[in-house]
Amino acid sequence: MKTIRLYLYVTMCTLFAATFAACDKDVHENERHGLAVGMEWLEGIEPTDITSPVNLWIYDADDLEVEAHEFSSPQELASGLFSLPEGDYTLVGVSGLTEPYRYDYEGGTPLAGGLRISLADPSASPAHAVGGVAVASVTDTRINIRSVIRVAPLLAELAVRIDGVPEGAELAVTVRNAATCLYPARQGDDNSYIVPSAEKNEVHLPQAVADGGTLSAGIRLMPTAQGETCTLLYMVMTFADGSRHEYMAEAPLMLPGKHYELALEYDRMQPYMYITATGITDWGEGWSTSDDIFNPGI
Repeated sequence: MKTIRLYLYVTMCTLFAATFAACDKDVHENERHGLAVGMEWLEGIEPTDITSPVNLWIYDADDLEVEAHEFSSPQELASGLFSLPEGDYTLVGVSGLTEPYRYDYEGGTPLAGGLRISLADPSASPAHAVGGVAVASVTDTRINIRSVIRVAPLLAELAVRIDGVPEGAELAVTVRNAATCLYPARQGDDNSYIVPSAEKNEVHLPQAVADGGTLSAGIRLMPTAQGETCTLLYMVMTFADGSRHEYMAEAPLMLPGKHYELALEYDRMQPYMYITATGITDWGEGWSTSDDIFNPGI
């Protein structure tokens, strides 16, 4: 009996060793081989559902589009294999590109740097689309390679709250230099992907009406346009008697995927204001007024 048990033990160990060796190289002679692509949340972001459709673009070392696909879910994406020649590739994955999102190629040529994502209505404030970029190297077409695209929201979020306002007051907020689109495969000065355009739009936050002495408005929007030194905010407060006050403010830059909260006290507001960042985290900033005086004529 001991001899039989020993034989079975040795046999099982041999089988497990062979299985792990095969999985380590991922070589299976009778199976199709290629690149498998997964999608995961970037570390530090609170996960939500990744919604359909899921778009994948694959570019070669010359930035030319090699393949483009649309999937119904991240699971369908992950179940596929892409047979690619040996070489280096850039993978762009985006989920949730439904109305009012748009995507196309700048100039019509399918190059990685020309892929752009925009909004049909800059003030639409749609649900978040999420996206990211990964690079992969195919060094042996006989094995399976897995690459993971770590995704984050593409749009910025801006919330404005003003406390201590008179009852009946209304607020209109305009961001005057939001980007017109995002280039997911372009890299910024810090080598991070997803770069806003230099072209800009005005974006209008939903009209806010005072509730208990507080005005609140919020929106999901394109980040600040590339090359701008600040985010320009124009605010108009209208009162029950028909009078109005106008305010201009210079705020910090808004980046893709970040959340910004501007908190103001009505009795401290000035026609021209500097806004500074406070309470900075990896994925957001609190904003408040600075004691510096903003003079737009200088």
